[in-house]
Amino acid sequence: MTRRVFPSTRRTLWGAAVLLASAIDGALGGALWRARRRPAEYPPVPIAGNPETPAVLLLDARTARRPSTPAVVNPDIPASRTPDTPTGVRPGAPARGAATSLIRSRARRALWGAGVLLASAVVGLVLSATLGAATGSHEPSSPTFAAPVAKHAGRFDLRAVLSLATLPRGASITAQVRAHRVRVYAQPSEHTPSHELRTLYAGGRALPLILLVERRRPGWLKVQLPVRPNLSTGWIHSAHVSLRIDLYRVSVALAAHQLTVWRGTRVIDHQPIGVGVSLSPTPSGRYYITDLIRPPDPTGLYGPYAFGLSAYSAVYTTFAGGDGQVGLHGTDDPAGIGHDVSHGCIRLNNQSITRLAHLLPIGTPVLIRH
Repeated sequence: MTRRVFPSTRRTLWGAAVLLASAIDGALGGALWRARRRPAEYPPVPIAGNPETPAVLLLDARTARRPSTPAVVNPDIPASRTPDTPTGVRPGAPARGAATSLIRSRARRALWGAGVLLASAVVGLVLSATLGAATGSHEPSSPTFAAPVAKHAGRFDLRAVLSLATLPRGASITAQVRAHRVRVYAQPSEHTPSHELRTLYAGGRALPLILLVERRRPGWLKVQLPVRPNLSTGWIHSAHVSLRIDLYRVSVALAAHQLTVWRGTRVIDHQPIGVGVSLSPTPSGRYYITDLIRPPDPTGLYGPYAFGLSAYSAVYTTFAGGDGQVGLHGTDDPAGIGHDVSHGCIRLNNQSITRLAHLLPIGTPVLIRH
C-alpha cells in the first residue's frame, strides 16, 4: 500500500507547491500592474437629493464604457472651481507609499489563501491514506441503493439511481408515456413506426399508459407492449416517457393455485387463487399490470377491484364486450378460489384484491407459470 499512496501524495504536494507559487506570482504581478495603471478607488457618488444613498450605475457591457478619468467630487469646493493639481500628477493617482501598501496587502491575502488550499490538500491526503489503510483495499466500494420510496407506490424517480451499475434485486423499470400516444418501432434503426399506442379511457377518465421496460439503449427503450400477440415488444424514444423503478413483482403458480407478492427479495403476501379452466387456460409468461379499474358494483363478478394485465386469452378474441384481456380481480364466488374456474382470468378473494389495489403500482411485473 505504501508504494501506491505516497507517489500520489508527492505528486499532489508538488502540484500544490506549483499552485502556491503561481498564486503568489499572480497576486504580486497583478498588484503592481494595477498600482501603475489604475487610479485610486473613488467613493460612491451620492444621489442628488439624498446624500446618504450611493448611486448605482448599471452598465450595458455591449454599449457602455467606463470613463477614463472619473471626476473627483469635493464637497468643500464649489462646482465652478477645481482644486489645483500638481503638474504631471493625474487626479486621484495613488501616492507611492499607498501603492506599496496595496502590494503588501494583496500579497498577504494571496499567501493566506494558498496556504489554506495547501493545508486542505495535505489533510485530505492524510485522511484518504488512513482510511485506505484501515480498509486494506483501494478498490471502489459497491454502489448502494438509497433512493427514497414513494408512499404507497413502491417506486421512485429513476434519475436517483441512473448511475448504479445494476438495479436492486427483484426490481423493474417502468415507463409512463407523457402524452396520450406514443410511437413504437420494431428497431431503433427504423424510421417508420410499427405501432402507435394510445391512452385508454374508463368512466370518462384517461388511464395512465405505462409500459414495462425490458432493455435500455441511449435514447431508446425496449418495452413490452400490451397488445396481441402476447409478449410483443418494441422500441420507443426515451424522451417521451418518465422512468420509474418498481420494487414489487407478482408470481402466479397455476397448478398450485397460489399467488405470491414480492417486494425486492422479500415475500410480503401469499394467497390462494382461481385460474382458467383447461378449455380457456390462463396464458403463461412474464406480463405486467396495465391498469386498475374499480367496478361500479363491488359485490359483482369482478369484485371491488380489477387489474388489467398485458396478457390476452388464446381462446377468446372478444369477451363481454372487451378484447379478451386477462385480468386479476376479485370475485362474487369465494368457493371457486383454489380451483380451475375462470375463462382465463386470475381470481382473488375480495379482501386480498383490495389490499393489492392499494399496494401494487401500474407496471408491476406478473410472472405466470405452470
